[in-house]
Amino acid sequence: MSPRTDAATGEDFGWEGEATGLARPVDASQLDTRHGDILYLDDITVSFDGFRALNKLTLDIAVGELRCIIGPNGAGKTTMMDVITGKTRPDAGTAFFGQTIDLTRLNEPTIAQIGIGRKFQKPTVFEAMTVAENLGCTPDHIFFTSGGSESNTWAIRGTVPQGGHVVTTPIEHHSVLNACASIRDDGGRMTTLEVDGFGRVVPESLTRALAAHPNLVSLQYANNEVGVVQNIPALAALCREADVLLHVDAVQAAGHLAIPLDGIDFLSASAHKFGGPKGIGFLYVREPRKLRPLIYGGSQQYGLCPGTEPAALIAGLAAAFKVTCAERRQRTAKKRALAEEFWQTLHAARPEARLHTPADGLPGLLSVGLPGRSGQRLTYQLDVAGVSVSPGAACDNRGVQEPSHVLMALGGTAAEDALSTLRFSFGSANRPGDGKEAAERLIKILEQQ
Repeated sequence: MSPRTDAATGEDFGWEGEATGLARPVDASQLDTRHGDILYLDDITVSFDGFRALNKLTLDIAVGELRCIIGPNGAGKTTMMDVITGKTRPDAGTAFFGQTIDLTRLNEPTIAQIGIGRKFQKPTVFEAMTVAENLGCTPDHIFFTSGGSESNTWAIRGTVPQGGHVVTTPIEHHSVLNACASIRDDGGRMTTLEVDGFGRVVPESLTRALAAHPNLVSLQYANNEVGVVQNIPALAALCREADVLLHVDAVQAAGHLAIPLDGIDFLSASAHKFGGPKGIGFLYVREPRKLRPLIYGGSQQYGLCPGTEPAALIAGLAAAFKVTCAERRQRTAKKRALAEEFWQTLHAARPEARLHTPADGLPGLLSVGLPGRSGQRLTYQLDVAGVSVSPGAACDNRGVQEPSHVLMALGGTAAEDALSTLRFSFGSANRPGDGKEAAERLIKILEQQ
């Protein structure tokens, strides 16, 4: 048998190989992962002034494996990283990179040169994974936020200076409308574009607004109440021609619709809208130098969005975004089929029902007006019947005490139905036939009144 490390003594004889075949010398300076491990810590103990920060820590990471280390302050996460990167020498234990590289014998620069990098409190691994990949950009354009509202607010308040000029539509999410209103309240200008009966931006209205050279245009890719999808490529071309920055609120669209980034300077998304965890989102920024931070602190996320990033939430966002983008076509077809069977069943029985969502709108979303009915009352009755709906935006808890600002902006029958409209949303959890069944339960309630 070829010489190799003695299992009992740990003595390195300088050779390795199988009992048969050619043996070759072990190079202790080269990464060797043929046994499957890339990082191995065994019985690592570290003490500071009598305080034991690590107590016989053991960690084994295989090639290709991704680990997320979480724990409260003082648990030893930083100390463990200090040991791995050579900043701290352990009192006892071993730390190997692959089979041959003893990390406890190397200094920080040497460890960095052999391939172990560290960026404190910055989960770059997640940024480099699926978000940028599936969006069609590089990781340095992605900034993680607490969700869509923060992303929208940051894109607006971080670009429009005091006394500046912002352009938007009357059917935007409140996070956009209120951020734009704050620009106006601080002495700036807020221009509201004209939309048609379905909520589509009238291009001529945007052209007129661009003539005033605003600082930013903020448009929703897909509306959360009526599902209208804006022709962003065409509108982006107008902004680009006028040399005006464009922010796109893609909270409803990200993961569900193909989004070409050409001409878009800022794009907002929220994880829970594509199956990820709540409390995490991202903002795509074409040119980070054109964006100011909302808060100030450390150097996280290039100093533009300081604060410790929630690594677990970022991992969840990345995983959900990957799955949603990969299955987008199948999910779109399924949701459109559910929405179609719902509307056909309802309209056949109740022809007075009115649809306020265009045929090419957001897949699976329907805004249905029922003249003369109370949207609030129907919401309660459908809930009892096992059907969850909303009389308006799910994030607007004012209910129908005030009519939907979206429907009022559309005018016509949509405005007439502002207090008698229900929003139906079909998703990946729904099964074939759920659309028809939901319609039948609604029909039954309407017949009893």
